[in-house]
Amino acid sequence: MLLEDKADPWPTSHGDCLLEELFAFVLTFFFTARRRPMAEHFWVTVAVWVSVFFMMGKLASEAIPRLLAPLYPLLLIVPEGRRGQSSRAGKVTIGWIMLFLGLPLLLAPSRPLVPWSLMGQALDALDPTAGLSMRITRVQEAYHQRARGLLPLIPRDMENKYLRVLLISNGNDMEGPLWWPLGKRQVESRRMADAPPQQAPDLILIREKEWPAWSSLWQLTAQPRGRLSLTQLARVGAEEWLCLEPLSWPVQP
Repeated sequence: MLLEDKADPWPTSHGDCLLEELFAFVLTFFFTARRRPMAEHFWVTVAVWVSVFFMMGKLASEAIPRLLAPLYPLLLIVPEGRRGQSSRAGKVTIGWIMLFLGLPLLLAPSRPLVPWSLMGQALDALDPTAGLSMRITRVQEAYHQRARGLLPLIPRDMENKYLRVLLISNGNDMEGPLWWPLGKRQVESRRMADAPPQQAPDLILIREKEWPAWSSLWQLTAQPRGRLSLTQLARVGAEEWLCLEPLSWPVQP
């Protein structure tokens, strides 16, 4: 079950999912189901895979492999948990999977369990000229902000409304968090050189430095609804983003 956390949905839900999977594998390590007929075992596994592909088809998203990444280990536990008699090979397999699941939990930028700041300070003490502490902090901060992406730009009075959001993107911006809560967002991503959509969106998200040129090109007027300083890539650094509510929209031929 994927836990829901509206305050910080994407990183928290993925982390909670990994934690639940780790707990499931711990239970499988110590307990085994009664041996069942092979035919039943086979059809249970097939049913799980059919469910996954059905969900992938319904979501119709190009980011399905990435979004479902925390769920893949659950497909491994189905045959393992129904094998019946426990064996050393089975326990070794489960142990490796538990280790595989534990590493992302330790390194997750949303709530890291590894004291990166202390490690960076220790590395700086060994080589003060390398600046490793600052580089580690910058990368961790970038990944932490990427987890929520542009979601904080959505005005609070519009969080629970159905919204059409236009994202003026360079192709590397984190669009996923904007879809939260699921079912209440329609996000359309466009590049600077693209024509605006036919229908006016409820909100426009764009880099502050790009807004004057884009608004002048398409003769748009909008009122500001929010501003955010966001670091998505450590090598790029912080960028200023605007959330705008359009007051006018060009008529398409």
